[in-house]
Amino acid sequence: MNEEERSIARVQSALRADFQIERLLGRGSSSAVYQARELALDRVVAIKILHPALSEDLDALRRFEEEAKAVAALDHPHVARAYRFGRLSDGTPYLVMRLVKGPTIRERLEQEGALLPELAIPVLKGVVSALAAAHAIGIVHRDVRPENVLWDERSDEALLVDFGISALFSSRDAKLIALNETDSLFGDPSYMSPEQVRNEDLSVQADIYSFGVLGYELLTGQGPYDARTDEELLEAHLHAEPKDLMQGRDDLETNIVNVLRRCLEKDPELRPAASDIRRALDGVWKLPRLDDKRWRFPWHRR
Repeated sequence: MNEEERSIARVQSALRADFQIERLLGRGSSSAVYQARELALDRVVAIKILHPALSEDLDALRRFEEEAKAVAALDHPHVARAYRFGRLSDGTPYLVMRLVKGPTIRERLEQEGALLPELAIPVLKGVVSALAAAHAIGIVHRDVRPENVLWDERSDEALLVDFGISALFSSRDAKLIALNETDSLFGDPSYMSPEQVRNEDLSVQADIYSFGVLGYELLTGQGPYDARTDEELLEAHLHAEPKDLMQGRDDLETNIVNVLRRCLEKDPELRPAASDIRRALDGVWKLPRLDDKRWRFPWHRR
């Protein structure tokens, strides 16, 4: 019996009264995800389980539980719905969720390269719609990147997943409520906002910056900066100007280019709110000109 088979057998033994484990879908640094059939309702679900080695790690346990709470609070079509939270007999937590059949956006980029605007815009709309819903109830995702966006092949929609390092913020001042001192540097350097690089308090606007990086990747196949190392990348987040999205492409609407460029403003107050981005992508509203630095987005607006 190989490692994957042993893993499936262990989970099956623990959950056999309610689920039939069918296969291992993927394994990350802190958890594994299985495809299973819920016996009572005869439906296929995804079960995310914390790695056994982390079952006594208080930080890992807290992050897993915070993800469960965040997903449960977000009843939104672009967030994979949570059905159930529980613990195995040894105390290891698990989360039962809607199974999304389709690739991650990272996998799509690796297979297809940069996407045409008509393919990229629906992804961006789905992600920013999920972010608007999360921000409206005080949740900062903090890890927006292609690996955490799934493409549902049945509905042709993008879903934002993996709220494992999300956190709550105060609606009064929109500043992050730090859950512990080590949390502030969690995340992928490619998508860190300038304030995160500086280890400052974060707000919902950190997600907007990461969203801007995601948009560049979807439309160009690359991030907004030419950087060869993590050090150069972090320096670019702090000081460099993003590449011109229009360079080499003549099929992008000016408003889309402006939206993504505003998302990458170094000053969080100059970035638009998720709800405003959603309206702009729908063509309902145009962002102020990029050179109008007097504008401050009312990004606390719901």
